[in-house]
Amino acid sequence: MDCQKVIDVALNEVGYLEKRTNTNLDSKTANAGYGNYTYQNPSVEFKKKYEESCNLLGVGYDADKYEIKLAYRKKAKEYHPDINKSSNATEMFQKVSDAYEFLNDDNIERYKKL
Repeated sequence: MDCQKVIDVALNEVGYLEKRTNTNLDSKTANAGYGNYTYQNPSVEFKKKYEESCNLLGVGYDADKYEIKLAYRKKAKEYHPDINKSSNATEMFQKVSDAYEFLNDDNIERYKKL
């Protein structure tokens, strides 16, 4: 087994490599080629999800857990299916809940350290 295959196997086992199936990759993806694999920086995906969650709740990226909780309660009340009768209220309520769940203390600290 040559060195490149050993590196590919090791990186694949820890989840850093993803089989390259799409040639049109996201521009934010770090593309260091490893044979048929592409390195996917986990920090890029985390940062993207963190910022999307903050945008959905309408808080700044530097918000603390209390601001996030207040924004969540406001959005949850706005999109609660029993209060809001629009067709996408349930979907938005679920997205708001997922965003609030993602923005926990550990993820806030991790984002601040990036």
